[in-house]
Amino acid sequence: MPPSTTNLPLPRYARVHEPPPLPSIMPVAPSPASLVVPPPLPEFLPTPPTVPTTSPTTAFYVQASSATDPNADLTTGCTVEFASSEDEDDSEAPCLNEKTLFVDRVEFATTEAARLGIDGYDGYLYSFAYNYGKRGDKMDGRSVYRCISHDTCENRIRLSPSREEDVQTCWLQDAGAHTGAATDAKKRGIPGFLLREVDDILLGCGPKKCRKILLDRYIDVPSRYGSVPDETQLKNRKSTLMKQRAGGWEIKNVAGLLEWTSMHLCTTKGEFFLRGSSSASDAPFDWQRDFAVLDAMDKDLKHGTLVLECFSHEVTLDDGKKADCCGLILTSRAIFWNVLKAYNGQNNDGVLGVTDGTYRLHFGGWTLVDFGTYTTHYEKKRYSKTFVPWAYMFVRTEHHVAYATMFKVVRSFASRFFEINLVLSFGSLDRSQYIASAYREV
Repeated sequence: MPPSTTNLPLPRYARVHEPPPLPSIMPVAPSPASLVVPPPLPEFLPTPPTVPTTSPTTAFYVQASSATDPNADLTTGCTVEFASSEDEDDSEAPCLNEKTLFVDRVEFATTEAARLGIDGYDGYLYSFAYNYGKRGDKMDGRSVYRCISHDTCENRIRLSPSREEDVQTCWLQDAGAHTGAATDAKKRGIPGFLLREVDDILLGCGPKKCRKILLDRYIDVPSRYGSVPDETQLKNRKSTLMKQRAGGWEIKNVAGLLEWTSMHLCTTKGEFFLRGSSSASDAPFDWQRDFAVLDAMDKDLKHGTLVLECFSHEVTLDDGKKADCCGLILTSRAIFWNVLKAYNGQNNDGVLGVTDGTYRLHFGGWTLVDFGTYTTHYEKKRYSKTFVPWAYMFVRTEHHVAYATMFKVVRSFASRFFEINLVLSFGSLDRSQYIASAYREV
């Protein structure tokens, strides 16, 4: 007969909580001594798990300084590793005071545009830190930049190009706050947000004039006015552009011109009005019908470059030397339509032909000449004039033969396209003596 358990002491936990339910099969009653011994505690506590952030693209992992201490402060003496959740990198960032995430800020059309946009992002200076991405993969501009305007600054900027093959956009992202003492770091070279604008201006003028244009343009924008590069920087940039574009404007004979103009020639009425090769391509000009066609054209067709003539003449200069005067006459459908407007508006009193004397010298020694007329705007007690272009000429050697060729070509194509007899009754006597001589020939 089993011993009675009526007077046995209860387990410790039974004195505080209700006793656990008895098992369905009653085991043999243990000895009294075994009932007072509590169950043994585990030899060690489990290590606290790492705490990932909730960002879909970026994560910061915090590791305790002592894995065996369950009460350790996870924010003291920590090490913080930065990595992309999709493309991990072994690069380490300084210990941050708080967890931060990269956030999309500005979207650019290309990765290069995003890289240039860093200079104008928030007014601080940034330096390349490292590339990110899986080892062996093409980086494609996936770079991280650190702030150098502050000592040990925690702010980072990252370029995040699109991962889709047919999309070239790129997001500029940032993470962290600007911390630390200000440094004396200075920007070297031309700021990225001005670089493209500087390149465009330097195509047509020198460093001194380029700087003046930029200063006048940003006189009311202090942040950019102070970033305008000096003449030395602009001079160096122009030299770089000329080396990069070597061959682009190095066309010195008519053979080179013909090679470039072959895809832009427009010499028939069918090509000008996009009538195709049908029998209607040579149909008579109709104002309403053909203007409706021009008005409905895509802007690339309406304003695209058309070459009317490519010419080459051997001329004798004032000093008696022989020179090859080669060039091309170009226009667009929208610009050449101004010839018809001038004819209809001025024909009763005589059409005025104007050759603007403000030339822009481009790479390779080419001179750009514009040809058109003036339109007059009348107001109370005053009037103003505006230049309206008809065509443009690129020429290697400025000579009256080149101007005469331009005038004759415009008259010829006005008759071919619009079926009008353009007679210049008046002409501007510009500072170039060749213009007056050319007018006498037409």
